[in-house]
Parts: sequence; structure tokens; C-alpha cells
Amino acid sequence: MGQSIWRFTTSVVLCSHYEEGPGKNLPFSAENKWWLLTMMTVYFGSGFAAPFFRVRHQLLKKKRMLGLERMAQRLRALTALAEDPASIPSTHMMATNRP
Repeated sequence: MGQSIWRFTTSVVLCSHYEEGPGKNLPFSAENKWWLLTMMTVYFGSGFAAPFFRVRHQLLKKKRMLGLERMAQRLRALTALAEDPASIPSTHMMATNRP
């Protein structure tokens, strides 16, 4: 059993046609150092920046919801004024009531 496994692994190694040398067994090219630097910066930078973008999204969503709530309050106030026109102060009274 051990002999057959040894022969199999030896034949697989002998039949493989991979290049030898440093960096040849990597799944990406390491020959252009500037391209490698750019790709590594994008890869690691995206992982580092993702939590910050998530927090920013949540804060903007909360801010947008607060803005919608203010708009809803204004709309309710305008609707109440439209239903009862007598409650709208006249411009003459507003001018005379100022201190």
C-alpha cells in the first residue's frame, strides 16, 4: 500500500509541468511590483474600509429618516391649517403683535 502511494505521488510530481522559482506558484503575477502593490492595496483597503462605509450608510439612513419625519410633521401641520382656515393668523395681526 505504501509503495503504491509513493509511486503515485512520484508520477504526479514528474508529470506536472509547473514552472519553478520564487513567485511562480502564486495565483497572481508578482513580476510587476507596482501592479502588485496596487492590487494588494485595493484588496486590503476594501476590507479595511468596508466597516466605515457601513457605519456611514447607517448614519445617512438615520439622518434621512429624521428628515422624513420632519417633513411628515410639516405636512400634518399644513393639513390641520387647511382644515381650519380660521386658525391661520392674518398678516395684520402678526405685524401688530410683535414687541
